[in-house]
Amino acid sequence: MTDFKDERVLTAPVSPIEYGIYQMERNVVEELQDYCMDLFNDPRLKQRKFNSSTGSHIEHQYVASQEIDTTVTSCAKELVSKISPELPDYLMWAPTPTWVSYQKKYEFIPPSEIAGKHYSFFCVVKVPFKIEEEMELPHIKDSINPSPGKHTLFYTNPLGKTSHREFVFTEADEGVLVLYPSSLLYTLNPFYTSDDYHIIVQGSLLVTERPVDL
Repeated sequence: MTDFKDERVLTAPVSPIEYGIYQMERNVVEELQDYCMDLFNDPRLKQRKFNSSTGSHIEHQYVASQEIDTTVTSCAKELVSKISPELPDYLMWAPTPTWVSYQKKYEFIPPSEIAGKHYSFFCVVKVPFKIEEEMELPHIKDSINPSPGKHTLFYTNPLGKTSHREFVFTEADEGVLVLYPSSLLYTLNPFYTSDDYHIIVQGSLLVTERPVDL
């Protein structure tokens, strides 16, 4: 990704929906990476296993720690306030529990949606591969649509046809958060050239009633 380098926050239309992109500051990204590794090295990790209903083909998915959850959802809530109409006083945006995916090479997430929510998001925490090396692999070079490590959102355009928006991230893009309507299908392609983990944090926001002070 290179189209949002000059701005910290921006939005762009994806007909007929809107999505948003948020770029975290580098010091926040480094803290988030540390939080994710602390989670992965936690001896109680198995107790945090995330049971995905999306048919994900990723072995290591875990419920995020409070530090990860707070860091990522605060960015998502800031972004949704910029691209969504203002809510009446009695409503608020509430996050659902976030989870962390530690994607190994060859693993992937098939097209899936998070039903019952308003906005979903994914945050790219760590990119272990170099896209230039991925693109040199024979089966990638021979592909009609080479897409190693690609995140894709699928939607229906005004003509009723299926369209998509693709995101290819590099190490320089770590800390990017993409917010999109939960009704869109999301998919993550495999990568092939690194033995390290591709780390992604995912979650959702939904509109709920604001607690009433008694």
